[in-house]
Amino acid sequence: MPTITVNLQIDDAFIGNIEKVLTDEDTLIEVNQALAKWCDPYVPYRTGALSKNLIIDSTGVTYNQPYAEKNYYGVDIPHNLTYHPLATAKWDEAMMRDHGDEFVNEVSDIIARRLRELNG
Repeated sequence: MPTITVNLQIDDAFIGNIEKVLTDEDTLIEVNQALAKWCDPYVPYRTGALSKNLIIDSTGVTYNQPYAEKNYYGVDIPHNLTYHPLATAKWDEAMMRDHGDEFVNEVSDIIARRLRELNG
């Protein structure tokens, strides 16, 4: 997954909580849920098993099918475009090309909201 840069304009009172929010398990899970949501239209979909069988945790998004890696790298896989017309290999990179700014804005909103929650 490419590295993204999020520019936040935050009140000085929140500065002390930045590291706490950026390493908070619940925040990371929420960011990864957003990632999965934005990537979904790009994930190959024939029966839905790959697209719908996810493990989302604080470390990332794992597509839990034995053929997930083969689909991700596009090795000998003609992607069916019937249900997901944008389906492609390296779906996270394709999503970032098409919707990176929107995804980054959502991540910024999540971080800003979590900072507000910490500061009451």
